[in-house]
Amino acid sequence: MTMDPLLEEARDGSEAAQAALGERFGPELLAYVERRLGPRVRRQSSAEDVAQDVLLRVFRSLASLPDEATLDLFKGRLFKNAQWVIDEHARRAQRFAGESAAPATPVVDEFERTGAVTRADDAARLRALAERLDPIYRDAILGRIAGQSFEEIAAASGENLETVRKRFFRAFHMLRERLGEDRDEASS
Repeated sequence: MTMDPLLEEARDGSEAAQAALGERFGPELLAYVERRLGPRVRRQSSAEDVAQDVLLRVFRSLASLPDEATLDLFKGRLFKNAQWVIDEHARRAQRFAGESAAPATPVVDEFERTGAVTRADDAARLRALAERLDPIYRDAILGRIAGQSFEEIAAASGENLETVRKRFFRAFHMLRERLGEDRDEASS
């Protein structure tokens, strides 16, 4: 099996081929980054900047692609690098202690006044809990919350389908434990 011709051209330094790869995978990468960035990171880095950083890193590492690389392998590396870059930006955001953001003001909406809980509230709580998981497990849970199939998550992450399923169920059990801990804390 030989390398995909577009990847081979990009690896050989063709800017046109790199631009074609960016056009092909850029929108999907940007959507992924937008879903994954937390509010603290968004205050310092735009999703476009993070996606651009990912593309540049992957293009710099094209020489390390195996000779039989496919576009699927490239896409898998792209999304793995995306998670690393997002995590790096998040670590930088954690160290930032400036006063650039205005203090949060509480928003009281109809649901808070009535005490009603919606599916959106439940999904938001699950996403918040999932964000605290190890990135390996977090991706599987957030993908499922977003409505992705195990196959789609595996394709986006470049992982084996069974690995994604196992990680999802481990993460699911971790979240159940955390939800139980939260309930215990609330009742005491």
